[in-house]
Amino acid sequence: MAREARITGRIVDGLLDVTLDAIVAAVQGWPDGLVTVDVKPARRPRTLPQNKAWWALVVAPLAEHLGYDHHEQDALHYALVTKCYGEHWDDRVKANVPNVQSSKLTTAQFAELTDWAVRFAAQEWGIVLTLPSEREP
Repeated sequence: MAREARITGRIVDGLLDVTLDAIVAAVQGWPDGLVTVDVKPARRPRTLPQNKAWWALVVAPLAEHLGYDHHEQDALHYALVTKCYGEHWDDRVKANVPNVQSSKLTTAQFAELTDWAVRFAAQEWGIVLTLPSEREP
């Protein structure tokens, strides 16, 4: 059985700020043998403010304009994500599924989705959506 441990650190002055004690604690109890350590940049998942803006300033106004009931907003959300990022055939469920899950998008990808949806709403339905970054102070 493969084991994994995740240790998160920060780069400070060009050096990884992780203690040897943290690494030892993570593998405590593992059988003797070789281990592989992979280091990669952490991804920054979408933020709570991004998610709130998506639902309040994009999905809700579009849903109202298009005649969706409140409980149908999820369907519009999934349709927009699919329209933006595409879909693929999944043989397991015998259906097309979205290429991405919005919950797995990085902050940059979620900003792209939001910007795309604002443009799409204007082009497709003539709806002008205003995001917080576009409002006057």
